[in-house]
Amino acid sequence: MNPNTSFLRYLAIAVVTLLLDQLSKWSALSNLQLGVPEPVLPFMNWLLL
Repeated sequence: MNPNTSFLRYLAIAVVTLLLDQLSKWSALSNLQLGVPEPVLPFMNWLLL
């Protein structure tokens, strides 16, 4: 694998990671209420602080 291909692969991974991060933040801000726990599993809640 040449250096350009390696760089482009890592760049693509970084861009996808950034997009998924922003999507998860948007989803949390849109669907969670401030300070109200949202049950995920019996032993775990999501909470927007």
